[in-house]
Order: sequence, then C-alpha cells, then structure tokens
Amino acid sequence: MFRPYLQEPSCWGGAELNRYRRFIIVVTAILTVATWVIMYRTSIGTQVRAIIRNPKMARLRIDVARINAMTFPSAPASPRRRCDDVRLQDGLSGYGHTDGG
Repeated sequence: MFRPYLQEPSCWGGAELNRYRRFIIVVTAILTVATWVIMYRTSIGTQVRAIIRNPKMARLRIDVARINAMTFPSAPASPRRRCDDVRLQDGLSGYGHTDGG
C-alpha cells in the first residue's frame, strides 16, 4: 500500500515511527496551529466565536448568515428541515423503522 521509503522506521523523540506517521503528525500540528490562528487572531475568528457564544447579540453587528455560510459551506441555504420530514430513499421512514416490513 505505502511505498517502501514511507515504511522505514526511525527514532523520533524517543519513539520508533515510520515516515508516514511522522508526516501525519506534522500535518496535524500545522493544521492545529492554523486553526488556532484563524480562530483567535483574525476578525472572522472573532465573529465566529461571538456567534457561538451569543447568536442573538451577534445578530446586531454581524452578518450571521454570511459567517455561517463561510464556516459551514455544506450547510443548506434553505431553513433547516425537521428530522422526521426526512425520508430515506431505500424505504426507511426514520431511524430503525421500515415502511412495510
């Protein structure tokens, strides 16, 4: 699955890790720092934190819909539907219930 040079073990910080695992650790650390910087050092991060803490108050000064669209890009633009309005295409009409059997 992995190329042989990615599987070569080596000592790193007192632990024996292969290159692939070291790569995953480094990428995770970079993404963690980037997320922290965005959330605590930018105006967008400040707005996101304000919306999370007090959405009603944040609506007075922040375009909540815009920030939500940027933060959760896969969220639908239409109002949320209730869970029991959702019908699955495989014949299920809810969690653990079938239509006819």
